Amino acid sequence: MPTVEKRSVSLPSEKDRRALHGYTVEEMRALWEAGLASGPSRLADLDALKAEGRRRLAGGRAATRRS
Repeated sequence: MPTVEKRSVSLPSEKDRRALHGYTVEEMRALWEAGLASGPSRLADLDALKAEGRRRLAGGRAATRRS
């Protein structure tokens, strides 16, 4: 008969999760609504979205190095 291993996972409290991310539920709802109101994305698909994110991340790192 196979052996069963038990594992425990500790999750942070709701207050800790909110503090970690820095947004309240109300702020997230407002951001969501603003995103919907802004209209369709100019990016065609998920690959384009990832490429844009990588481009911005690389630009931010380069700016940080110049400081």
